[in-house]
Amino acid sequence: MFNSGTKTLGIFLLLVSIIIGGLSTIKYLSWKKTFTVDKESMTCYSNIDLTTVGNFKNNINLEEQNVEISAADCVFMINDIVKSVNGMTLDDACIKAEDNKWTVYVDTNTLPWAIFTIEEKDGKAKISNVSITETAIPVITDTEVYNKFFDYIKSSSNVDIRNIPLNVDLQQDKIVLSI
Repeated sequence: MFNSGTKTLGIFLLLVSIIIGGLSTIKYLSWKKTFTVDKESMTCYSNIDLTTVGNFKNNINLEEQNVEISAADCVFMINDIVKSVNGMTLDDACIKAEDNKWTVYVDTNTLPWAIFTIEEKDGKAKISNVSITETAIPVITDTEVYNKFFDYIKSSSNVDIRNIPLNVDLQQDKIVLSI
């Protein structure tokens, strides 16, 4: 039924697939080991006190000049946004916050550790990199992320900030939105 050339090609492709799968697994396990050590210095959903977060949305007032959202509130918000996607649950979310740059790690039941690097320049936040562990993917745009963020703020506080010009200041422990 199959000639020897077809069998040889099939075996070769199977071996290549096994090797690539094995190397990918080794690369992921190495990344995860390093990440687990680094995670201790991050703000993670798995280690925040849920009684102290989520209240920022009740305190948004357009009369104020600044709206501050802590890193803990941001991981809480990520959990709510992920839950709004049909069939998705959050395993964990972490933020490594630095001045002018945040790295956001999101681990869900359907996707292992999506990583978003957000950089602030001239009062605007831009997503500079998106990856799955260490593999870059160019699929998510700033607009998609902003829309999810604005929709979340509007649905939970009844304040629509979508059309208000905002300056963004990424700090080590919070985001400050200046109106």
